[in-house]
Amino acid sequence: MDRRIIAILGVSIIEIAMRLFYKHLGIDPLLYTLTARLIQAALIIGTASGCSGIKTKSVTKETIIGIGCIAAFGIVVLSADLASRLAVHGGILRMLLKKQEVNNVFLFFIVGCLIGPFVEELFFRGLIQSLARQYMPAFAAIAVSSLFFASMHGSLSVVQLAGGIMFGIIYEWRGSIWAGYIFHVAANTGIWLYPYLWPFILSRI
Repeated sequence: MDRRIIAILGVSIIEIAMRLFYKHLGIDPLLYTLTARLIQAALIIGTASGCSGIKTKSVTKETIIGIGCIAAFGIVVLSADLASRLAVHGGILRMLLKKQEVNNVFLFFIVGCLIGPFVEELFFRGLIQSLARQYMPAFAAIAVSSLFFASMHGSLSVVQLAGGIMFGIIYEWRGSIWAGYIFHVAANTGIWLYPYLWPFILSRI
């Protein structure tokens, strides 16, 4: 059996079990999520490291490419948001992004902006997309991984779906998770912080 299938099944079982037992343990949700993600990462790397997109010739090069991608994307998104303010009060980003109430900022950053994106890139791109790519063209494999990615966040939101497509395109282009991971880290951080920053940004325009 393909090692990716074993890893996908293992991660899915862990995710289901963690969600079922969460309400019975009374553990801080961020620590609980961190524990689940670390276990899942260890399972993926231990089971399918050679075919999970983690290997690349140069992590440094992929990091630079990821930074370039998020910079270009950020310029496009912010420009579109500014232009939309001619018709929509506060811009479209204000409508799409909602404030997330965070009690532990440091732990939230570690879990939601660093560890979470790493495990998600391993799972959705490194495992699911690469496996799907063996049986279908690139656009279909990207669509499959993006739909799974968005649905696992609770709903098929435009933001999550768009993010999944962008991460999928970068993975298809680069053949490893690292550039997409950097993009994902920056995107999650931006989604979290922008609702707090937009009033300040608006006052400076």
